[in-house]
Amino acid sequence: MTKPGSTTAVTRRRVIAGVASAPLAAPMVARADQKAVWAMTTAWPKDAPGVGDSAARFAAMVNLMAPDRLEITVHGAGEIAGAFEALDAVQDGRADLLHGSPYFWASRDPSLNFFTSIPFG
Repeated sequence: MTKPGSTTAVTRRRVIAGVASAPLAAPMVARADQKAVWAMTTAWPKDAPGVGDSAARFAAMVNLMAPDRLEITVHGAGEIAGAFEALDAVQDGRADLLHGSPYFWASRDPSLNFFTSIPFG
């Protein structure tokens, strides 16, 4: 770990700024006359009670809010990538977004612990 005042110190502000700017780095930019279709991979089966239902509900709400601009299709674990390879699928472009739990990948990036180390985080 570096000194708190140094420029390479990991701070909450940097982590939040990185997470908030992630959508801006998305490779797909939709024009007003185009409908974007995004594939969402999950870290569990589509019909899993609770988590599978919440992924489907999220996609349905987004599809309802922007019917002519954005459509999200849900793919369960194993359809695009396995449960623990879902983050890799987003990173290499096989999927556009991920519905999973950050603690699956906490060993890859310590900042993910900020999203899983508190109850209901």
